[in-house]
Amino acid sequence: MVAEGMLEQLGYQVTTARNGQQCLDRCQKALFDLVLMDCNMPVMDGYEACRQLRNNAKTCDIPVVALTANALSHDRERCYRAGMQDYIAKPFDRSTLKQTLEKWL
Repeated sequence: MVAEGMLEQLGYQVTTARNGQQCLDRCQKALFDLVLMDCNMPVMDGYEACRQLRNNAKTCDIPVVALTANALSHDRERCYRAGMQDYIAKPFDRSTLKQTLEKWL
């Protein structure tokens, strides 16, 4: 995953999830400072995973930033409606990723 390599180069510790359900499971077991959420994942998509994070007292305050290839304005609004605080459209560069992370961390 390109984002994982960029994050590690920026000095962040990275934990990955293959789908939305795995993300929820990991967020229940450990404390995360931020979640970068792929919107189009198998099993459970990022929109539903974010809604469930928001509905859980333990995870409701974790900043969630969408990472998605869907770059139209209605896609961005769908992310916000699901409870995501920010949005990064693919493809993105390291500078964009860094600026967005610094905004939320």
